[in-house]
Amino acid sequence: MKIISVTSGAKGGTGKTTVLLNIAVLHALLAQEKYSRHVLLIDAELMTGTATMLISRDLYLKLRKAECKSLTHYLLNENVDMEDVLYIVEFKDLKYVMLLAPLICPIDVLSKLSSLSVREIYAKLAQFVEEVNERMPLDAVYIDLPALTIPSDLILSSFLLSDIVIPVGTPDPACLLSLYSTIVSIKDYISPPPQIAPLVLNKVSATNAVEPTTKLHYKTLYRKLLGVPVYELHEDENITNARSAGMIEVLAKSLRYNDTVRALIKYAHRIMSYPVEHKERNLVNLEKADAILRSYTEKSDEAESLLLALLRSRGRKPL
Repeated sequence: MKIISVTSGAKGGTGKTTVLLNIAVLHALLAQEKYSRHVLLIDAELMTGTATMLISRDLYLKLRKAECKSLTHYLLNENVDMEDVLYIVEFKDLKYVMLLAPLICPIDVLSKLSSLSVREIYAKLAQFVEEVNERMPLDAVYIDLPALTIPSDLILSSFLLSDIVIPVGTPDPACLLSLYSTIVSIKDYISPPPQIAPLVLNKVSATNAVEPTTKLHYKTLYRKLLGVPVYELHEDENITNARSAGMIEVLAKSLRYNDTVRALIKYAHRIMSYPVEHKERNLVNLEKADAILRSYTEKSDEAESLLLALLRSRGRKPL
């Protein structure tokens, strides 16, 4: 079993949930067919719960109305068992299931999470995964994380639990800098650090592929600064329409021969084949890790200047 999380740093709107959901759904199908094992998706997007909404709108609405319990109640020890917050979603046409554990909950419950430390959240998440694995053998766990915001304890706990971190970025200097800070924090302050997977450069088009200040392709910039291979996913009107209709791209028959979907499937197979096993990790310096994760600017002109300075100071050497 391996645990995989996704991050876009502090930048929202990168499409990271869509990328992770497609990988997890495809992995769930193949794991059940080949090994009779399951895939668990932890939807840690506390406020939006996009992955849950795309997989099961009925469950999403029940969680929003507080008609059922979420994983947040489990983390807070609010008299709930693993079975109370683990949901089994059936894909009837394909005859397989996916395990889902959302953290969506009412605001009053959500606010209580801030009382827990990184270690406490980590311990409860690890306990939950272990209990699920004992009941329904897991091939992988995927954690969909929100964009980095205060508090970041849940995000740090998830990185601490992860064996692989998937970075998802867009052709944008602020996003690049935020992801750079996030990967620096993971590599420097988690021991041993999880593997950083190839980066998914999402929403690429002919008009945004080149960064204007450095005159370099964003694919080159991400590769040089993060030191990992880069997979490009190009903007496509058919993909946009499918997402608007609530479709999961890798399952859509109409997108079977779409180049972007094929690239996404290729990337998914690479993640599924990573030869890693889950291991315990330690957080070396909470304060420094938290400070770096929060170092983010929304101003594009400021981000471009910082990016240029960073490239010059590092001699364009990767992490």
